Amino acid sequence: MRVVGTPARGVYDDAGVPRAHSGAVYVDIGGQPTILKDDIELMTRWVDRLWALLEERNNLGPGANRETAHQMITQARQHYRGKLAKAR
Repeated sequence: MRVVGTPARGVYDDAGVPRAHSGAVYVDIGGQPTILKDDIELMTRWVDRLWALLEERNNLGPGANRETAHQMITQARQHYRGKLAKAR
């Protein structure tokens, strides 16, 4: 995540603009990445929710866009389904 704001005293970059950012934290246990089942299930629900909102709003533009979006959602679900097999 990155945040940029209006100039503020004490929190700024060389150009005088305040900025903040965070970085990902990765945890390995025994040389293996930690993948939590609850997190994967949460992400799967978010992907499903996104698709439901896209369909509800029917705001996908020209016909081909809907199919492309559906393929991307399907790909995301498959990605998380694959990770679920490795989750703890």
